Order: sequence, then C-alpha cells, then structure tokens
Amino acid sequence: PRRPPSVAPPGAMATTSPAHGDGAQRVPLLEKDLDVGSGTTAPPRSRFVPAVATFLAALAVSAVLFVARRDGVMQDGAVVGLPTAFAKLGETEAGGVLFAGVSPPDTHPDGAIAVSNGTEQSVIKTASRPIRALSTSGCKIGYYYHIPKTGGGSLVRYFGHLPQVELLRYESTKFVPVENKTLWFWEHQSSADHWEKFIVPQSLKPGNHLIAHHWGRFGMLGMRKRLQRLRHRAEELGCEFMASVTFREPVDRDVSDETFKRINGVDSGNYLGDEQTRFFLLNSQRVDGRVPGDVNDKPELAASVLSTARTILTENFDLVATIEDLEEQKNAFLKFFDEANTFEDVGIGDGAGASASSTGKETEASDETRKEASHSQEKKEASNAPTVAGAPLQHVHEIDYASVGVDAAEMQRLREKFQKTNKLDAALFETAKAMAVEGFGG
Repeated sequence: PRRPPSVAPPGAMATTSPAHGDGAQRVPLLEKDLDVGSGTTAPPRSRFVPAVATFLAALAVSAVLFVARRDGVMQDGAVVGLPTAFAKLGETEAGGVLFAGVSPPDTHPDGAIAVSNGTEQSVIKTASRPIRALSTSGCKIGYYYHIPKTGGGSLVRYFGHLPQVELLRYESTKFVPVENKTLWFWEHQSSADHWEKFIVPQSLKPGNHLIAHHWGRFGMLGMRKRLQRLRHRAEELGCEFMASVTFREPVDRDVSDETFKRINGVDSGNYLGDEQTRFFLLNSQRVDGRVPGDVNDKPELAASVLSTARTILTENFDLVATIEDLEEQKNAFLKFFDEANTFEDVGIGDGAGASASSTGKETEASDETRKEASHSQEKKEASNAPTVAGAPLQHVHEIDYASVGVDAAEMQRLREKFQKTNKLDAALFETAKAMAVEGFGG
C-alpha cells in the first residue's frame, strides 16, 4: 500500500532559532545553501523565500491527503486505516496505523476502530464515525483463557481436531515447531501485534472460531479492554461471542504442576504461590509491581488484587468452570457453535473428580463407557484424525503419580506445602465455583 512520506522535502520547513542579541529570527532548517564552501553564513533572505517554502509545504500536505483519499483511508478528515496483508518481520506500519479492530490502550478510542484484511472491506456506523469491517455477519467467536494445569489442554486439543471450528492459538512458547508456519510467525511478534493484526481479523471472518489464549501473552490486566473491544466489534457485525475459563482447586493444581515439571525436567524454583491468580492477571509474567511476589504480606494490596481478579472474571467471562465441569464446558462450546452433542453427557465431577489424592492417581473420569470412548478417541487423535462432535474429551497430561515416584508420603508433604501458599487462589476459586454452579445449573 501507498504510504505518506515520513518527512517533508528539505527546505520546506522552518524553525525558530535564538538570534545573537535580543529576539529571535525565523531561518530555514538548512541555512548554508548559498555560499557553499566559503565558510560564511548566507545573507538574510527576502520575504519571497519563506513564502515559497510555505507554498511548497502546502503542496506536500495536499499530495499526502490526495494519496490517502485515493487509497481509501480517510474518514471524516482523519487517516484511520490502511489496507494491509501480514506485516513483515520487524516492520512498523507508517503513522502507527491500527489494523484488526483493536487498538493499544490510550491510543485510540473505543468504538472508533478501523479494520482491513487487504482484500475485503466494508463500512459500518458507530456513534462516532464510520469504521471498516471484515464481514457483516455469520461468525461465532469463542474465547478460552487457558490457565496451566486446569484441564485446558484437553479442550484445546479437542477443538483443534474438530473440523467445524477454526482454532486460533494466542500464545508464545518454545514448543511451537517452525513447521507450524502461521503460529510460529506470530508467536515471534509482540503480544499486541499477534492479537491486533491476526487474531482479531481472523476471528471476525464468517465461521466458527475458538481463540485459545495461553502462555507468553497478555494476562487479563492487559486483555480486559482488548476483550471488551472485540466483543463489541463482534456484536456490531452481528456475530456471537462467548468467553470462558477453567479454574482448579489450588492445592490439586500445584501438586499436578510440580509433578508435571519433575517429569519434564523443569525447575520449579520460581514458584511464588497463588499461581492461578497470577497467571489470570499477568499470564506467564506472573509478577510485577501490581502483583508482587510478596503480595500476601501486604493485606491492602492483596485485597485489591483479589477484587480486581473477581471483577474481571464476573464482567468479562460468560462461562466460568472448574476442572470438574470440563465435559460440560466442552458441551457448552459445542452448543455455542451449533454442533450436535452426539455422546451421552457424563460429567467428570460425578465421581473421582480431578484431585491429586493420597491414592497416587489423578483421575478425570470413572465411567467405563466413557473410558472406552476416550481410548478410541486417543487413537484417532494420535493419527491427527478429526474429532467427532459430541465425543468425550481425551484428557491430556493425565498423571499417574505412583508411576513417577510420588507415593503417599510425598503426596502428603506436597499438599501441606501448597496449603500455605494459596490464600488468594483459594478465595478466587470459591468465586469460580459459585459462578460454575450458576452457569451449569447446579
């Protein structure tokens, strides 16, 4: 696309410089342009020269506006967008133009967003001014915030193999292979660019989309307004939007996470406690001035952190679940996407749940029929076969504690350790449980 020049032609601009003595005089930016090589400064110019400079500057501005109007980027006298395909690595678009319908905080007002995918454009009205849109209707956007070790991997894997739904992964981890070209490219961009230039415009296209938000991107402190703008944008286009998240009993989650790290040879020395609250607000950053490592030693700050997390949870998420509700959460997404649930519903909370107990076994299902179906599903997914809508979840990263050396005594030690480090998580989990009961009808 055509871009306006970043600087005006030499000699067309003037600045104010202090004079020797009283007052100041206006002189061209490039002053030595007459007696080149003489070592003397050019004599004062007549009034004709500044007039010519002003005229040339006006011509330059007119040319920029002409190009902008011709390229379709002017709205109510302001440049609001430029047609673009994927930006090149490391390239910054001229003028800080926003793409994808969502702007960085404090740089663009809500509801006044321009969107273009380089090929398809339309204009819709808001209270402020016309804005560009990718489509007019027909999209369903599911958003899932995946907190580690809460069962989210099972949901992501399930919908990643469901042909009727496009999975959009919003994450940045070292585990993405270069062969996964799209995700590999975008995970090497900033969190803002990944969201604004790819996730949002892709999700606003017709069809079913599930945004899987995981490691290495904004936490909800950085996502809250972005999520609100995407929801608003979807509603303006006649699309549907549903946000969901899963929480887990804090001690169970921490025991599972600790054991999983041992299995994979990962150091757990940076454990801070209240890991779900930290990840919910800050994602993989986990700690900053707003949520410091010693937050529980500062009662007023801890209360503020908890209040903020609860507010974001209640105001931005349509469906909150606990790990015991995973199967029902999956079915809720299927219903949202208008995909039939062809398998008899068996809630994983109707028995063992997903607790790490002294028996040394982490189980997420006990029904024999479901186990058989899960085994069949595991074979299908191992060969990357499509998921059948309504089939049960294949639970990934399921841990047999006894087989990895966590006996009853070690389990008890871990549980006692993590009981002391989850004050905020315990309170937030109670909020999530109450919301899950309301969302799933008891």
